[in-house]
Amino acid sequence: MSGLISRVLPKLQKGLEWLAVPVLGALVGLIVLDVVLRGVFKAPIFGSSEMANFLLTLSVGVGMTIAAMRQGHIRMDLLDKRMVKLFGANRYRRILQIVTAVGTLLFGGLVGLFAWESAKYDDVTSVLHWPIAPVFFIAAGLMIFAALLGRK
Repeated sequence: MSGLISRVLPKLQKGLEWLAVPVLGALVGLIVLDVVLRGVFKAPIFGSSEMANFLLTLSVGVGMTIAAMRQGHIRMDLLDKRMVKLFGANRYRRILQIVTAVGTLLFGGLVGLFAWESAKYDDVTSVLHWPIAPVFFIAAGLMIFAALLGRK
């Protein structure tokens, strides 16, 4: 089983990295174009903030998963020297991994709960009337997957 996982995870990571490029590119392009059109022609893109919110939500889910696969989460090690003295380097690193995984799992769970509530009430965006739940279910699934990957 671990042989299958070790073959599939790098391909999944590469696929997510390729997905992140157009998502972030579309997000940046949409915001820049909206600002230019709003500033120069007084004609903003209809529903651009809702589209940007969806793209940002997807990029967070994809980004957290890529970071977990690379073991590259950013941690603020403000108390690093003291904690290493207190727990030892290996134990402290393990504690950080667990805290990161639990935090990611809780955040993904909250996003999933939001998605569930949105689906239950058929919530849609106010301008474009796009359903909210699908993009948040995808992001929550990616975040929970990232938390499970981070527990190595």
